Amino acid sequence: MKITYMTAAQALLFLAVCLPEAAQTSVNPNHGSDRSPQISVSTQEDQVKARQQQLEGYEKQLRAKAEQVENARQQAISAGIQGDGAGPFIDAYRQEQKELEVLKATLAPQIEVVADSNSRERTQASDRMIASRGSSKLNLSAK
Repeated sequence: MKITYMTAAQALLFLAVCLPEAAQTSVNPNHGSDRSPQISVSTQEDQVKARQQQLEGYEKQLRAKAEQVENARQQAISAGIQGDGAGPFIDAYRQEQKELEVLKATLAPQIEVVADSNSRERTQASDRMIASRGSSKLNLSAK
């Protein structure tokens, strides 16, 4: 008997929580869904920002390596002009150039994946915003 009363009390509490939401849904069907797109849009924006930072990190790595290659090239040129035996400097330049090419080949697929993900997220977010604006206009015109 005690369990029956507890179950009935829990059911009443559950109904008390659900009824206002159900009543609001019958007045405005989009009421419950108004909050979730905003949350998901902000979450997607955070993900896009994180990926953008990742892209910037990749670009920074590439710029730093390109700068090292340029410095090695300038040293090889200077050594050649001065007649100091440019051979080791040219070898160092070639090694830096190879390392840059390897880094580019390594980062290119990662950059492409991150850029594609960002593009997809932005497209989906803008589609949702357009859809939510359209549905809110329909709700206003229905009233």
